[in-house]
Amino acid sequence: MNNAPTWLREHKYQLIALTSIIVLVLVWFVVEYSSISKENRRKIAELDFRIRGRVRAFLREAARNGIHLRITEAYRSFARQQALYNQGHTTPGQIVTNAPAGYSYHNFHLAFDVVDIQKGYNAANWSLIGKIGKKHGFEWGGDWRTFVDRPHFQKTFGKTTAELREKYL
Repeated sequence: MNNAPTWLREHKYQLIALTSIIVLVLVWFVVEYSSISKENRRKIAELDFRIRGRVRAFLREAARNGIHLRITEAYRSFARQQALYNQGHTTPGQIVTNAPAGYSYHNFHLAFDVVDIQKGYNAANWSLIGKIGKKHGFEWGGDWRTFVDRPHFQKTFGKTTAELREKYL
């Protein structure tokens, strides 16, 4: 180091710190993007920035428990929500939601649905999936009494859909 240029000797510790930060960021990037599929990352990007980290942590913990989840729905436009609501109510098909447009947290980037990639929607492990989701701060549709919706998770931040409609519309 005695033969090194003066600026390098004077800034040796700053360069070590900067190098350490770069390595940590690269490690985080590899872990973050290798453990979550491209499709799940795309769906997570549709969600409110305040819940994205929680969703990633939820998916990683589920994977550590041998449950590989795919996000099937995240943000829904009002038109998509209304079309899903109409299904089974006013158009043919099975009822999939009781929430018309503007009455779902999906419309406000605060909800997402998942499926177990290996076992599908008929998975026997919904209680564990729900437990993991709740651990990460989400309300689980599997706990609902009137319309049990096991694939559904949401973070409302204490806001009703009426309050969100007023704020965003």
